[in-house]
Amino acid sequence: MATPTIRLATEADKEALVALWAYCFSDSDAFRQWYFDHYYRKEECLVACDGETPVASLQLIDLPTRIGGRTVRAAYIVGVNCLPAYRGLGLTHQLMQEALDAYAPAHGIELIHLMPFEGDFYAQMGFVFGDYHADMHLPIEEFYFPADKAIARRFHWRSVDLTRAEDEQALLTDLYARGAARYGGSFVLREDARRWQAFVSDLAMEGGYLAVLSDEKNAPAGYIAYLVQENQLFIKEAIATTEGARKAMYYFIASHRSQVKQVEWSAPENEPIIFQRKKDKSGVALRPFMMYDIVDPRVISAFASAQPDADLVFSVEGCGTYRWQAGRADILRISDAADEKTALSRHALNALVFDRAGWDRDDMDADIGRLAALFCVHPRIFHNEYF
Repeated sequence: MATPTIRLATEADKEALVALWAYCFSDSDAFRQWYFDHYYRKEECLVACDGETPVASLQLIDLPTRIGGRTVRAAYIVGVNCLPAYRGLGLTHQLMQEALDAYAPAHGIELIHLMPFEGDFYAQMGFVFGDYHADMHLPIEEFYFPADKAIARRFHWRSVDLTRAEDEQALLTDLYARGAARYGGSFVLREDARRWQAFVSDLAMEGGYLAVLSDEKNAPAGYIAYLVQENQLFIKEAIATTEGARKAMYYFIASHRSQVKQVEWSAPENEPIIFQRKKDKSGVALRPFMMYDIVDPRVISAFASAQPDADLVFSVEGCGTYRWQAGRADILRISDAADEKTALSRHALNALVFDRAGWDRDDMDADIGRLAALFCVHPRIFHNEYF
């Protein structure tokens, strides 16, 4: 093929992109139709073309993220695909580089989320794993705690009509933010109609249910989105704003034990039930879930567990040189150029912020050592977006 053209998608590309997605992914026809009719945006899609025909693509979905007390401009890369005749030519790598080096900076994106099929492909571009999920395959009896019955009885449930879920958006937004923050204080924001419509319509497409939990004063305290299929209860999302609400949530799950025998749930790694099992010893598997790439190094102050006690100067390859002011969240870009001897690669910067396995460099200078010390507690981001 001739030198590929990398560009934003146009309306004329849609049919080819639908066919490309259908070939590369195993989603149902109904989901694919819904996605491209209601969620896809051409201005968020990069394509690699042979002539004018898209043969590879990816999408960068706008995904604002709350990190501590700050909202970070972020995007979520999904749908990285390529037709088989064009694989091995580096097209997806070129698309990723265009996304990271051109599209993201041009759109003010500071952070990229990515849920990889193969982590090593994205690691070479700088991404590191920052979040893990606990995949649960538990007997439903594990959720039954008789001592919590009295607490659970102080709460009550009501079902949400999924065809009218837009009426519940403000309530769900509030519950989501309060509940997600309990997992560590950082979470993907879900405030706009687009994201809630996606969440609810995907649930409806699968024949699921959404129920809202309220306490004895009728104050909303949580919700659960779930499916009941064959002999299993699949939890899509369970949000509780208090410890009592969490106990009522587990009791609600256990109330299905006459219908199903198994609970399937991919939850954040610090979901309490993981540490409260009664008999099960093998029904939870820790899975690498979300990778991250910092596009703008100035955003790292949002993730830090402390602020420097003296000004810090550091460099990042391809980004520039920065000064982090003492005792402040402000990081200033002081030069477009990076110091060749001490500059961190983007992968090293991401590892410093996110990698819980530890981070070290034999050639680490004093400033980089002080920088690393500010990230002794690695962030967890509640992320339950799958499209």
